[in-house]
Amino acid sequence: MTSFRSTVNAFLPTVFYACNEPHGSVTLAQSGSSAAPAATVAGTPSLGFPSLLTDGSGDTACYQSGNNIDLGWHIAADPAFNVIATDSFSLMAVVAAYGPQSQAFASVFGQFNCTQGAYELHVAQNGFVGTYFQDVVVGHTTIDTSFPPSLNDGLPHLIGMVRDHSGPTLSFWMDGRQVALITDPTTAAITNASTAERIGCRVNCGGFFTFSGAYQDLAFFRSVLSGAAWETLYSAMWGGNPPPPGGAQQSTLQQELINAATLARIEAYVSKTYQNAP
Repeated sequence: MTSFRSTVNAFLPTVFYACNEPHGSVTLAQSGSSAAPAATVAGTPSLGFPSLLTDGSGDTACYQSGNNIDLGWHIAADPAFNVIATDSFSLMAVVAAYGPQSQAFASVFGQFNCTQGAYELHVAQNGFVGTYFQDVVVGHTTIDTSFPPSLNDGLPHLIGMVRDHSGPTLSFWMDGRQVALITDPTTAAITNASTAERIGCRVNCGGFFTFSGAYQDLAFFRSVLSGAAWETLYSAMWGGNPPPPGGAQQSTLQQELINAATLARIEAYVSKTYQNAP
């Protein structure tokens, strides 16, 4: 069985961060073509949460829960994440939400500057996938939006955003399919060179917008991932046997299986935490 991680690496990510406890890491494991800084822990995200993948790798997820606090991981500002006006790129994350977020939306992966310049992959309170996207020129258009279906079902989901400058467009992806395509109205650079990357929350500019739930693998690509690529990645995270995409379209039986799997993950995590307590 081909692992999800090897499938992601086949698409040549610039930077790839992954929860990796079985392999001895106490931070996010890092790979990809760029020697970007390692992620450093902020707050108390927990390693060792049962895997969101069904690929036989044995890798585990990170889990965090909090309302507007500094959780997740910090990554120092680095050219690997800089996006100029003419750049195309893709963001990818494997996540699971076990209910609505505590704020209007929660930041999963990206960077945010308190004055101007931002790109982030986020999850709205209703579970829709979206972005906050803005160039560095004050007064230019800001995109702050999200799209159905909802991922607030406890099922692992592959989510993503693609900026294709040739369009110019922004597309949003969930479980191997495109859920939205919009025009990108930005005309200047998207990032400031001094802005740091965040996983699990954003820089505190009126709030951390903390993600509550589990996440496992996150990647930044300097390429436009195609529909076929998203389908391949979604299949790989389920070991080649993916369920039908779309939480809102699950049958009653499928939803019961999802609920059982969610409960099993949480019970296993709580049991492990209790056993390791001093």
